[in-house]
Amino acid sequence: MPFARLKKTFLPISWYLILFMLAAMLTAGVSAYFSAQQADAIQHQAREQTTKRAHEELLREVEHLGKELSEVAEYLAGWDETLALFRDANYYNYWKETRVKDAARYRGLIDAVDLYAANGKPLSADATLAPKVYSTAIRQPVLLRKGPTVYIVYFHPVEALASMRSGLLGYVGMRMRADKALESSDTLGRSSIQHVEWHLPDGVVTPLADGVKAAELQVSPSPEIDAFSHLVRKGFMQYLAYTAGLLALLALLLTFSIARPLRRLAGYLREIHSGNTDAIPEDLHGAVNIRELENVRRALNDYKDRLLSAAATLEEKNRELMHLTYHDPLTGRYNRRAFEARLQHAIETAVVEGKQHALCYIDVDQFKVVNDTCGHVAGDELLKQVAALLERDIREADMLARLGGDEFGVLLEGCGLERAAEHAETMRLRVRKHRFVWQDKPFDISISIGLVPITAECASMEEVMKNADAACYVAKDSGRNRLQIYQQHDKEMAQRYGEMQWVSRIQQALEENRFELHGQLIRPTTGKTHTPHYEVLIRLRDPNGQLVPPMAFIPAAERYNLMSSIDQWVVRHALEMVAARQAMGRGEDISLAINLSGQSLGNEEVLASIRRAIAETGVAPASLCFEITETAAITNLAAASRFMRQLRALGCRFSLDDFGSGLSSFGYLNNLQVDYIKIDGHFVKHILSDPLSRSIIDAINRIGHVLGISTVAEFVETEEIAAALQKLGIDYVQGFGVHKPEPLTALLSVRQPLKSRAQAAN
Repeated sequence: MPFARLKKTFLPISWYLILFMLAAMLTAGVSAYFSAQQADAIQHQAREQTTKRAHEELLREVEHLGKELSEVAEYLAGWDETLALFRDANYYNYWKETRVKDAARYRGLIDAVDLYAANGKPLSADATLAPKVYSTAIRQPVLLRKGPTVYIVYFHPVEALASMRSGLLGYVGMRMRADKALESSDTLGRSSIQHVEWHLPDGVVTPLADGVKAAELQVSPSPEIDAFSHLVRKGFMQYLAYTAGLLALLALLLTFSIARPLRRLAGYLREIHSGNTDAIPEDLHGAVNIRELENVRRALNDYKDRLLSAAATLEEKNRELMHLTYHDPLTGRYNRRAFEARLQHAIETAVVEGKQHALCYIDVDQFKVVNDTCGHVAGDELLKQVAALLERDIREADMLARLGGDEFGVLLEGCGLERAAEHAETMRLRVRKHRFVWQDKPFDISISIGLVPITAECASMEEVMKNADAACYVAKDSGRNRLQIYQQHDKEMAQRYGEMQWVSRIQQALEENRFELHGQLIRPTTGKTHTPHYEVLIRLRDPNGQLVPPMAFIPAAERYNLMSSIDQWVVRHALEMVAARQAMGRGEDISLAINLSGQSLGNEEVLASIRRAIAETGVAPASLCFEITETAAITNLAAASRFMRQLRALGCRFSLDDFGSGLSSFGYLNNLQVDYIKIDGHFVKHILSDPLSRSIIDAINRIGHVLGISTVAEFVETEEIAAALQKLGIDYVQGFGVHKPEPLTALLSVRQPLKSRAQAAN
């Protein structure tokens, strides 16, 4: 190559490459400098974060120790022996050396426990603490420094029992050494704290948070962070040196071997773009043939041909994607997204322009039968055929869409309610006349339609859809294969709408634990001592704090299959209350009757939940008696019997509720193996005035006793009814005349045990 050509080719590119190399080296140097600075900043920030986390961990541990100290003080303040010392302090030393030392050993590290009268005078002459000095320690733990030692101090009030005089008896004063407690919990080691300098004034009470905030912590430096900082500095200096050498070599390679062919390649690309040529020729490299550039040439030529083909394919795919965005892939009709957009526009025209439209919400009645009997393929085919049938009777201005599952929507634009009802009835009759056949199996199909007018009074799309859905469900509940027109003041429609609203309220109450348990005594008719027996009743506390009775939400829960979740909640919380009662030392026997709905009978998930609750709480299964209604048991006798056998094997008992409503279940008693039968309250209410009711109660009682089953009469409203039932030999009575329901916590005298509170605090 002549020198002139070499110079002409080499110098312009070389200057660019030299400038690039210098700029890259400068960038690498600046990057290395700032990276070293960043490493120092990371090291400093890591130390600050370690100190901050150490402060937070120290505060959590000190607050936890304060909670433990206050729980022990509360625990001691509730003892009968402690209360007695305020009336007679003769046994003070014995109490302190036995009970108090036991509690101190249980908690550990508590070095001072004393009792003080309400006026601040200690009950013992050798008391360690003085409430007049540390008055702010009453009802909340605080920090106190005495010389070089820091203590956690707490005074808990001792209240008189209801049977004694009311008012404050005094205080339980307690003190714990903070340094020993922190060493025992290993908080210092886990938080990399080498030393704590408290900086508290001597003899002055300080709140926990303020004391920890004022403490000076010496934390261990992180060797990993220091090593990382050193490695970053060293690595970036090496990176700077390597970069300079590599860039110099790269500049030479690009100049002599790659730059010129790339310039020619760029020129050909410009010619292709301008249309002067159709392809890059083979004469590209000149003196040096580079295989990679040859591959690039071939790839660019091939890419040009494929790009034209891809453009056509992309346009076709884009059309398909737009179609799928607004259409259901199974039926080919519009989907919910497109339907809601069109419905919103129709509502706006009704409000602004006064136009009238109508919405048909359609549900296929036999879809589940076909789907479960013949499989999903048959179900899909049924939906396709129904969509085709519905489309025959809609106008060009109307819109048919599949809203999901077996539900369709038809928007009739510019159509009054009367004419819309005619269209809907025509669609219903056409589907009813159609016979669906799958693999020689014929099915008569039908649809239920909820029709809602769209007028200027419509508030929103959500309201219109809810009203249409409610009307459709009323149509299905009324026997299916019918048209239901939404009427705003229709009683049945209002009930359905109210039940639909209860679904979200019940689910939210379950998530927020806003249900409450009450109990009603089931009293024995004999004078012998019996184990206290209560029926567990559920209430709901609404967000405003009002108590909602069960009949306000139970029907909705049953209709929308939420009773199993409610039953599991009741069982779990009732067992937790019994476990808390036992943990408080009230170990006497107690029996709870818990209602189970028909949805829970035979439900494996409910059975597993009950087993798990019994195992985790440790409550004896004999304490549980599950009540099931006569109707639920007989409706699914096999599942109910199997469910009951598995729980009876654990030791649980069963009661058959509402027994005798039709006297149809005597033959099932041997199969169900219940322990109690509760006589239907309809007979109990009329026992004094109706001889037939009295005879039925007597017959049920006699048959129950022959089978070894105890009898319970519910709805006992007066003592006269209770006396009449006792003469007949009824074993138990229950009702407002016996006992009005109370909160279960009050009946069980539940007070959260010390251990549970400590675990909750942790």
